[in-house]
Amino acid sequence: MFSSARPTSKNQAQSNVFFGFIRFVFLFLGLTLSSLTRSCPQESNGNLNEGIYGIKNSYAVELQEWTDHINKTKELIGNMAMDVEKQKKMKGVLKQMLAKRDDLLRNYNRTQEIILTLKLIDPVLFNEIDQIKDKEGSRVAVYVKAIDKFGEKNGIYATTNLDQCKGNENIYTSPYGDRTVSVTVNSGQEAVLLLAHEFGHVKYQVPNLAFYYKYFKETYLKDGFNPAVPGHFSKDPSRLSVKKTLTRFKRLYRQYKQDTKHTDEIFVSH
Repeated sequence: MFSSARPTSKNQAQSNVFFGFIRFVFLFLGLTLSSLTRSCPQESNGNLNEGIYGIKNSYAVELQEWTDHINKTKELIGNMAMDVEKQKKMKGVLKQMLAKRDDLLRNYNRTQEIILTLKLIDPVLFNEIDQIKDKEGSRVAVYVKAIDKFGEKNGIYATTNLDQCKGNENIYTSPYGDRTVSVTVNSGQEAVLLLAHEFGHVKYQVPNLAFYYKYFKETYLKDGFNPAVPGHFSKDPSRLSVKKTLTRFKRLYRQYKQDTKHTDEIFVSH
């Protein structure tokens, strides 16, 4: 499933509200905290997200940012002279920031579990996406994010963004910057299958972006036509890539389920 626009999830909206709350509190206290938000997250230098290209856990970027914010807030509380009331409010903000970081860590771990499970089931598919290059031969970062209950209201449980860099129709872009792709999946039990499905789209889209971007607009967006599930017409080349990818992956997935069930039975019986 594709999203031609940059996705805005409920989690992102809540995050924006929380950022606004923190800015208000800091302004009220007469304090400043630089770089609280960034319009386009950059690659983190922290150990949670090493390397520039390949498959990435989207939450690693946010986790590193929140860890930096928390450390700065702790420094402010420890180093700046303030009255009891201001200190109390600052500690309240810090408590909420820690809770937000814990929530991000939980989502990071779940996303990491999904990525590593896919790698275990089908290392060939994992490596294809991890090493994927665009038409110009440049490697691309594929950011993956698993979200609780994602798509349960509209029935679209996974999306891959579709966008071009301004000035170069061959370069993929997403909220994470140029030469990046953003993939979002529901974090439920079928998350690994959803991710394999989206990787099928990524396999075709990245090296064929200029052609497919034009095809997508002419097929699904022309004259206001907006199908419920764009990117999935029978002759859509990206859909055909998904079909081929899932034919292999589902066979490996069934074998994986059988093997893990057998292993579980051995442990239970002993």
